[in-house]
Amino acid sequence: MNVTDDILFEQGSQYEVEFAADGRSDKTHSRGKITLDGGGVIVLLEATKKGLLKTTVPSLLGKQYAILNADNAIKGRFASVKSNYLFLNTDLVYQPKQVTLSISRNLTHFASVAKNANEREVAIAADQLGGGHSVYEPYLIVPFTFAST
Repeated sequence: MNVTDDILFEQGSQYEVEFAADGRSDKTHSRGKITLDGGGVIVLLEATKKGLLKTTVPSLLGKQYAILNADNAIKGRFASVKSNYLFLNTDLVYQPKQVTLSISRNLTHFASVAKNANEREVAIAADQLGGGHSVYEPYLIVPFTFAST
């Protein structure tokens, strides 16, 4: 989205950002300045019918997405960045004219949500495969709600 004026994110506001494994993401550009006075970023994986396949989608890990750009400046910070993914970290990197979303693997092991010995063994094996593998990738987007079911 392109905005011809200044943008203000106030406390309590939410900026929802969808991202995709192929490098695309929502992005807002201001021809003026952007002021971040709190508020939060909610991070969601773009909906796809094909899912994450080794042959069609590269790994999410290490991806960076420019989510905000301003011609003049970006001042302040968001109060929070939240995602619903049990095995991913989402962090924001602030630069004078850009905010970048960074995706990385957290320290939670796939086996931590296993409900029996068989699931645990499969999860341990999948965890060792690494990014880009068709068995590993779907685990990355397991939501927090999965762990409680």
